[in-house]
Amino acid sequence: MTKNETVRTIVSFFVLTLFFCGAMSSAAFALSLPFTTEPISEADKTVLTSRLRVNLVESEPPRRPIYCFAVRDDGVIAVATRDSENQTVSVYDQDGIFLYSFHFHCGGAYGLAWDGERLAVFLVRSDLLVIYNADGSVQELWKIPYTAENHRIENAMCTTTKYQIGDTTYELKNPKGILKLLPETHTQLVITDSAGQPQLFYDVSGEERVRVIARVAIFFVAGIVCLLVTLEAGKQVRGKKEIQ
Repeated sequence: MTKNETVRTIVSFFVLTLFFCGAMSSAAFALSLPFTTEPISEADKTVLTSRLRVNLVESEPPRRPIYCFAVRDDGVIAVATRDSENQTVSVYDQDGIFLYSFHFHCGGAYGLAWDGERLAVFLVRSDLLVIYNADGSVQELWKIPYTAENHRIENAMCTTTKYQIGDTTYELKNPKGILKLLPETHTQLVITDSAGQPQLFYDVSGEERVRVIARVAIFFVAGIVCLLVTLEAGKQVRGKKEIQ
């Protein structure tokens, strides 16, 4: 082999190495969800990430009614709860053991999905797909243009109340009674195994029933007070007219 051939061989090997490393790097950060996406500039990513105000939580936060959820193929479950514009996502393993949680800021509707072992959050109002690592950091941001297929996937992420993973069913529920009045949230997550045996994985129905009853009582008392005030005001008006 001549000197020139040796140089060409080394250069070719170097170029191929860079190519495969780049391909592996791209694959590691590829999106497996079937969205049609548009890129976002690094400057816009920085601004958008700061607006999310992501905050990792090391201990399990207080449980609240479930807004949406997602189940990974290995049974790991992500549960999202909302409090005005402050959203919380908590992740549990197959046995219900808390793994991690993070807060983020979002004023509109959103949905969850697993992208491999990473958690994807779709923000409806801004048409953004945010990919989170297990440490709560934002790994990727994607712009989701409106298409019929994208809309179908988005709707599934935001409204799905039931997953079927193998022979196991994961379903959000509200017990019969006053909790059926709760809008957009569910107080129970029930897992049914292959033998048809249900297990209550997540349950805040007791606490939420007390809150709902208290709210209804407050509205009822407020309604009675308003009615009495209105009747009294009417009496006074009639009394003045009779005097005149």
